[in-house]
Amino acid sequence: MTNDRVNNTIVEIFKTNVYSQNRADVIIKKLEIIIPAAKINFDLDDCDNILRVQKDKPFDIQPIIELVKSEGFNCQEL
Repeated sequence: MTNDRVNNTIVEIFKTNVYSQNRADVIIKKLEIIIPAAKINFDLDDCDNILRVQKDKPFDIQPIIELVKSEGFNCQEL
């Protein structure tokens, strides 16, 4: 698992092709169910439509990738 530690927090970053805030909001709500207590956001202004997931403990990234793909989008860990 690749991650960046910021103030003892694990931050996973993904490149996606999610293009609208409405779609991002739907994905975030679903991710919040499978990764409780995580801070999740999209940066749709970034050229890679970045998805960031931040949590204070290690977590499995595979469910994140699978969920985003199940919504019809690409998702690649950076």
